[in-house]
Amino acid sequence: MVCCGDAIDGQGTKTRGTEQWSTDLEDQLFAAADLLRMFKADKVLLINGTGYHVDAGGRPLESILGELISAEVVGPYGSRSAEEIFLRIGGKTFHFAHHIEIGSGWYKTTPLARELVFALLNETSKHRVDVVLRGHVHYFVGVEFSRQRGYIVPCWQMQTRYMIRRGPFRMVPEFGALRFGVKDGSINVQKFIFKLEETKPQVIQL
Repeated sequence: MVCCGDAIDGQGTKTRGTEQWSTDLEDQLFAAADLLRMFKADKVLLINGTGYHVDAGGRPLESILGELISAEVVGPYGSRSAEEIFLRIGGKTFHFAHHIEIGSGWYKTTPLARELVFALLNETSKHRVDVVLRGHVHYFVGVEFSRQRGYIVPCWQMQTRYMIRRGPFRMVPEFGALRFGVKDGSINVQKFIFKLEETKPQVIQL
């Protein structure tokens, strides 16, 4: 199991903590650890999220979360989190990172398609990649070319004040996860997208 960053929300300094159920980072870390343990994954890999949410004292809190749940060592100096991960399974290489630009409307796929092109252009400097996965923007998108495919994974956070301010109908989060299977050189993906009734805004009856 790979968590693509922002496993905790941080202290919410720009909103004075009004959107956090707790501004105590230990509270958030222990809650995240409990939630990730519920999946009972054999191996867990953690990506570092946005500094605003997960940095404290110069160290990404995902690295501490990794120690709490005995995640795999994937970063430098024995760190249990990393900025990017190349993961090879069944002869296919997956690339995980957190950040990607926000796309909207009919350009929602553009940042991901551009990421796939850059992966091709720079594979001699890094590695050939078959699947690119990103987080950060809280919606699901998939793009597929002849040799590559890419996905922005869905999130686990409801629409925030920031997202509503950017556009109530423009930044609507999608909840869920992706599951990949690799067999005989082919890649299968299952999408788990949940439509949660409690995430819908209230309708005022007069």
